[in-house]
Amino acid sequence: MDFPEFARHNIKAALEFGIAEGVTFSYIDDEILGCCHERLGEQPFPALDLLCIVRYYVTEEKWRRPLKFDYYMLRFLFQESEVELHIYHERGTRRLSIEDLTGFLTGGINQELARSGSKPLKMTHMRVL
Repeated sequence: MDFPEFARHNIKAALEFGIAEGVTFSYIDDEILGCCHERLGEQPFPALDLLCIVRYYVTEEKWRRPLKFDYYMLRFLFQESEVELHIYHERGTRRLSIEDLTGFLTGGINQELARSGSKPLKMTHMRVL
């Protein structure tokens, strides 16, 4: 994932997601995605809790050096016709702002919604503390 402000400093960012299962998080892979699809077929989720790890690397020539990571907790609350997103920065250097992370997530979700012929998400309110 490339962000313009990172590119100036040869920094690359990679996102990893985990989904809450009780009090732990499981990294999202094909097996976890399959389980989620099955559960969604039974009934919709009222809420979805995710762990988002943003890994940063400085790239030079043939090697890359890891930098400190950011850890965000995401909570999606689903209602009849809207989605509420709560983001909490758990720890890290906060190189990626909550606003940029929200924009990235909304853009990705809207791409998937467009592919399925659904209406895009519309940001109605953001408050960052």
